[in-house]
Amino acid sequence: MLKGYISDHTAQQVASETHLNINSVDRYFRLFRQRIVLLTGTAAEKTLPAEKNYPDNAGHILIGVLKKKQQAYAEIIAPQYYETAAGLLANQVGIEDIIYQQDWPGYDELIDISCDKRIRIRNTGISGFWDFAHLRLSKFRGMHKSTFLLHLKECEWRYNNRNQDLYALLLREFRQNPL
Repeated sequence: MLKGYISDHTAQQVASETHLNINSVDRYFRLFRQRIVLLTGTAAEKTLPAEKNYPDNAGHILIGVLKKKQQAYAEIIAPQYYETAAGLLANQVGIEDIIYQQDWPGYDELIDISCDKRIRIRNTGISGFWDFAHLRLSKFRGMHKSTFLLHLKECEWRYNNRNQDLYALLLREFRQNPL
């Protein structure tokens, strides 16, 4: 099952190949994603479903991407920055108006996934992350908001470890810390 997951097969494909129940495979895939969220170093309070982390009037999910130590980090933009980021994506606010604010989190790229619009604030060489994530996420043909962050963090983990053996990484993790 883990090999199918790492090979990016759908839960339906893995269930068919392994003769397991689709609900069981889906449950394990979710557990794998939850563990990957922890491996990315995301704080526990940010692992809540997206709709609990978002302003009530938010029409779109906005993502901020930043580069730290040659790694891409993606997160759903925090409610206190939503209006500013939405204004920037809608060309209502200039980049210079926000990047010098003291409390701005320093995103290198902003993405509105609803209309696939993105703005590069700084050229840091991580533009390939969203191309990678967009390709992976599009295969799901939509997903529930409650699982979006899990999938986003999985994309981040896969992107940052793309030159490593993902199967060996997860197998080692699960041997040390079983599900």
